[in-house]
Amino acid sequence: MGSRLGTIVLTESGPELYYDHWAAQTIGMDIAVDGFEATLTRVREMEPLGVASPNEWRGATWIEGSLLIDLPRQRVVWAEESEFEYLPRIVNHLIEQTWPGWEAVWSPEGVRGILWLAGVDPATIFSEYDRSPRASEDLAWFVPWRDGGGDGGISVRLGNGQLVLWRGESFLDTIAGLGPATIHAVAEEALARSQSGELALWDDQHCDELPSTGIHIDFTSKVARWWAIGDDDNQIAIFDALWPEWSIETVGDAYEFHERVTGKPMRVWPEDVVTVRRIVERMVDNGPRENPIVRMVSLLADRGERVSINADVLKFRPASDFGGARRAMAALDQLDSTCPLPPARFVNRHGRMIGPSTGDGWSF
Repeated sequence: MGSRLGTIVLTESGPELYYDHWAAQTIGMDIAVDGFEATLTRVREMEPLGVASPNEWRGATWIEGSLLIDLPRQRVVWAEESEFEYLPRIVNHLIEQTWPGWEAVWSPEGVRGILWLAGVDPATIFSEYDRSPRASEDLAWFVPWRDGGGDGGISVRLGNGQLVLWRGESFLDTIAGLGPATIHAVAEEALARSQSGELALWDDQHCDELPSTGIHIDFTSKVARWWAIGDDDNQIAIFDALWPEWSIETVGDAYEFHERVTGKPMRVWPEDVVTVRRIVERMVDNGPRENPIVRMVSLLADRGERVSINADVLKFRPASDFGGARRAMAALDQLDSTCPLPPARFVNRHGRMIGPSTGDGWSF
């Protein structure tokens, strides 16, 4: 139980490593609204990880969120246990307003990208992963001709070049675990069912929400590209085992690439700006978060339950200063009247930086 955050602070005199049991879920927005000084103070009040170097951080394999504060380079890199509420490009933009002179980088594939930027090859910490594909008969929850399959955007370019689109479960562990043969078969059957009059493809489906994740799987090139508005490193190594000869790439929060491929809307910029504004307002109105375990224990005690608490769950330092809130709100006011920001600057699981100022961004 928890939302575990590991933080690396790089200084001129060496690295510092810290742990917090509940901070991973909101760390991106926390550091944007708190600003630099308050964030650094907060981190240094967290529990020391007990290792001298990021190379020794074996617990990185089970962490839900991570943060890198590189003081010499003035670079902050974040990955959180996301609820998929807000566009990372907006969070990066706000961080760069409340951390003047700093470069903000998102790590959509979790701690691996952060380890690379801290000088650590993740392969020295993460072991090889091997797994058999999901049974192809266990597909009732995934196939697009049945209800309840999720609202992500899935597009498949078949071997003959035909494009098949539907709304469904597009998280990486789902796609990876099924394997390419099953994905191709599902796309072919969805197309056949649609041609026979069934409601099986994008234009037949009725979803109230726009996608927060999407993936394009191209069998003509053996390339799969995915985007999301939250981190998705869950079992990403399965791709290496089950998709041989394929290239699996994240484009960060660049939903625009999927709009270009499919001709379908993925996000609405003004709505994304409004969402972030509401979250900032809520954070300031509610004040510092209470340790979630305190409320859980209170509710259980009211029911007469006896609870034994592990000391780790008490390790929580909430964002509390909110000193950057005014500057963040002013930046959001400006975004209301502008074109969408370019996709977020990010680092992928191979340590490659992509986006504004890297000279290696995505064009649409």
